[in-house]
Amino acid sequence: MTCTAFVMTPRTPGAIGVIHITGASTAVVDLLHALTAHAAWPLHRARWSMLADLDDGVCARLRDDLAVVMPHGGMRVMQRLLEWMRANGAVVSDPNAMPMRNRFPEARTERAAALLDLLARARSPRAVDVLLRQVSMADDAHVVCDADRAWSARIRHLIDPPLVVVAGPANVGKSTLTNTLMGRAQSIAFDQPGTTRDYTMGFLDLDGVVVHWLDTPGVRETSDAIEARAIELAQQVMRDADVLIALTDTANEWPALPRAADLRVGTRSDLGVRNDADLTLSAKTGEGMRAFVSRVRSMLVSDEDLAAARWLVMP
Repeated sequence: MTCTAFVMTPRTPGAIGVIHITGASTAVVDLLHALTAHAAWPLHRARWSMLADLDDGVCARLRDDLAVVMPHGGMRVMQRLLEWMRANGAVVSDPNAMPMRNRFPEARTERAAALLDLLARARSPRAVDVLLRQVSMADDAHVVCDADRAWSARIRHLIDPPLVVVAGPANVGKSTLTNTLMGRAQSIAFDQPGTTRDYTMGFLDLDGVVVHWLDTPGVRETSDAIEARAIELAQQVMRDADVLIALTDTANEWPALPRAADLRVGTRSDLGVRNDADLTLSAKTGEGMRAFVSRVRSMLVSDEDLAAARWLVMP
C-alpha cells in the first residue's frame, strides 16, 4: 500500500520543515519504521529520531491514517528526505490536493477544518472572533438561507482584502490622505497637478479590516500621453472597486467617475468645509480621520455583521 507525502511548509529555507504522510494505517507505520528504525508508533505521541541517516527531527502519528515528520527546514534536507520517501514507495503530492481534514487534524469535521484554513489565511484582525464563533457552530445542523449567503459575501472581506479606491481632481489631497493612513510616504504629495502619474497601492488596516487601497492619479484633462494612459487605466480600477471614494475640496468640483461613488469626502476641512460631502476631513490636522476610517470599515463589514451568529457559507 502506498503513502502520500505533502510538504506543508514553504519551499524556502526555514528552521523547521513539516511533511504530512497519509495513507492506510499499516502503510504509514511501515514508512515511519523505515525512516526512523522505530517499529512502534502509538497514536498522539511525538518522538525524536534520526531520519534515514539524512537528518534528525520529530515524528508523530496524529491519526491512524496521518503522521507528521518535522526535520530541519533547509532546502537540501527537505529535498533529500522527499527523494528518500519516493524511493521507498511514497508519492509526493501538491499540498493543495490534500484533504482539508489532513491539513488540520485537530478538526472534527471537514467544515471545521475549512474554517481553520480561513482563520490561517484571514488578513483582517476582526476575522478572528467571527471565525472562532463559526468553529463552535461547525457541527450544528443548518439549512442555508439567502440571508446567510449575503452575510457570508460581506464577511469574505475579512478573509480577502477588498479593493478601496480613492479618486478625485488633481491636487485635492488624495496622496496626503494615503500617506497619513499608511504612516509613510507611499504617494508623492506636491502642490502641482499630475504629480501622481499612476495609481499607487498598498494594504491598510482600517479599524481591523485590512483593505487593498489604491490612490489614483488626479482626474483631469491632460495632453500628457503617459498621464492620460494612467488615468484611463485607473478608470477600470474604479469600476472594479468594492468601495469607490470620491474626494474633492472647496476649490474643485466633484470628479466625473465611471460609476457613482460609494462615499463622497470633502478634504482639507481645515481650509473650508463642503456641505455636499458625506463627511469631511483634514489629513493634515487629523480632523475627521477617525470617523472616515470607521465609515469605510462599516461600509465593508458593519458592526451588525461582526456581531451576527449566522452560518458562514463556504466558497
